[in-house]
Amino acid sequence: MTQRLAVPTLVLLAPWGSVRKSVVATSGSYRRGFDVAGRHYSDVVDPRTGRPETNVVSATVVADRAADAGALATAFCVLTPADSARLASAVAGAEFVIVLEDGTQVRSAGWRALAADPLPRLTPSPVTSVYASEAAA
Repeated sequence: MTQRLAVPTLVLLAPWGSVRKSVVATSGSYRRGFDVAGRHYSDVVDPRTGRPETNVVSATVVADRAADAGALATAFCVLTPADSARLASAVAGAEFVIVLEDGTQVRSAGWRALAADPLPRLTPSPVTSVYASEAAA
């Protein structure tokens, strides 16, 4: 039996100033679709084949217009990453991250400027350490 993740990836964007006057749209098979004989199929259907696409789990697009972001995010679910990159280059301001079925993330060249830095590693406070050491004694 194939196990599906409820949310395949967490896309963190830098503080909203980085995407001001832009729109974020995500499309993918991780949320909607249908199951047949223990296998999940996307609700996004490739119009060239009439079949659900399974290689792309999620596509997130930042663009200047909502129509562009939404259309590109859906289209990227059926295109190859290379075809997605070519299409995105034709739309001013479009940046993307695509998550493939194997977990690989394909990002546009400008995505890095939008992505947030990883969360800092948290260290226990001295108070927590004291209580933890008292409990161990």
